[in-house]
Amino acid sequence: MTATFHPDGSATMFTEDDSVIPPQAIGHITRAARISWIDFNEHRQVWEVRLDPHADNPVFSDPSYEACRAWEARHFDSVLS
Repeated sequence: MTATFHPDGSATMFTEDDSVIPPQAIGHITRAARISWIDFNEHRQVWEVRLDPHADNPVFSDPSYEACRAWEARHFDSVLS
């Protein structure tokens, strides 16, 4: 999980698994949204990561779902840190 706390007291969080620290444990959630989507492309037989669910082209794809999750974690760790 990556959490960035802002001067106004708000936080931006990226979490793959909220069982580690449930976001509600640190305060009231006012907005929660997905920042990426991983879907299976049956024609190409790969998993695809998109930052916009309506985008034509994925930002990353791989036959392995776990590889897509790992790419997603690395990408957002670098963006949010």
